[in-house]
Amino acid sequence: MSLSKKYRQFLAESIQGKRLEELPGIGPVAAKNMKVCNMSKAEQVLGMFLDFDRKEAPFLDWISSVSGLKLKGQKECYNALKTFCDQRLL
Repeated sequence: MSLSKKYRQFLAESIQGKRLEELPGIGPVAAKNMKVCNMSKAEQVLGMFLDFDRKEAPFLDWISSVSGLKLKGQKECYNALKTFCDQRLL
């Protein structure tokens, strides 16, 4: 699987201070939808990912409801956060 530049850059850097649009799978429309739901930073999305115990189904349901993302974008975001956590957290 070839990783996009956005995906590689996300994994290479700290999540602190990142905008929603810097998350793989999240574009400007999804970010705007998420801001309406008081989500403004990538680290908040990471927090929700961890609140769901890194479980795919609940995270995908949640991100779909707050962002309007299609399944491809949902999974791209989930996979990036999972890889990020696998590399940086215990």
